[in-house]
Amino acid sequence: MRAWTRQDREESLRFLAARGFAEEMRTFHSSLDSSAFDLSALERYLLRLEKYGYEFKRFDDLATDPQRNPKTHELYCEVTLDIPAPEPPKLPSIKEFEEKILRSPELFTAYFLALHQGHYVGLCILLPHGRARRELYADTLGIKRAYRGRGIAQALSYTGIEYAKNHGYSLISADSFVENHRIGALLDGLGFGNKTVWTLFSKSLKREGNA
Repeated sequence: MRAWTRQDREESLRFLAARGFAEEMRTFHSSLDSSAFDLSALERYLLRLEKYGYEFKRFDDLATDPQRNPKTHELYCEVTLDIPAPEPPKLPSIKEFEEKILRSPELFTAYFLALHQGHYVGLCILLPHGRARRELYADTLGIKRAYRGRGIAQALSYTGIEYAKNHGYSLISADSFVENHRIGALLDGLGFGNKTVWTLFSKSLKREGNA
């Protein structure tokens, strides 16, 4: 069994501890006022990378590329495996990925990709956040290992925040595991604030008696 609780909720912490739950990992939840964000702080990353042949595209803009779906699927699986998680992620097959595109196209509306010489090297996924019409949730931001340290994450952040500003989303929220130092540093640098700490607790249940 697993349960999340906010770190400042002492009653919940005592409740879980008394029942044998142990802390497994922590995550930061934070948000960014995208409507007030100054994009010029990130524009230099975008312009510099474009000079070196990088392209930054929305998923829908690449509809004519016959390799879009398999390349995006491969990239998504690769970066997902690098994200800290309480257990190994269940990665979709290419068939499941393409079925999701057809079944839930709204999940790919704010889906941004970084390309270089035909290679898909980075992605940024923003999702509608429940009933909050003016909020987007930063689901995934990842760069292939061989392309890290070049400012691609900052350039993708530019495209995502620009999209939010242009489409009336005043807030972007994000969760980042404490162990994910790269993303934590990026979010801090972008100005994500209102930070709260959530802790994941777990307990192993053993069946007693006859099955």
